[in-house]
Amino acid sequence: ILDSPGMLMGTVCVPVVNLTKAISTLTETCKNLEFRVSEMEEKSSRNHQRLWAKNEEQDGRLNDHETRIVRLEEGERK
Repeated sequence: ILDSPGMLMGTVCVPVVNLTKAISTLTETCKNLEFRVSEMEEKSSRNHQRLWAKNEEQDGRLNDHETRIVRLEEGERK
């Protein structure tokens, strides 16, 4: 079927070279994606920590206000 060595090169080697290039490109793309996902996870973690800290601060303030309201209401009843 293959009449000459040149035909073997064109039939086998060119697709192998193209496949190798595609694999290299995909490898670099995956590395870049992995790095970006890692950065996003770190940012997300920091944002969650910040939000929870703010939430706890607001919980404390709400409890303080609730206490003040109860005291005011009790004072009105006397």
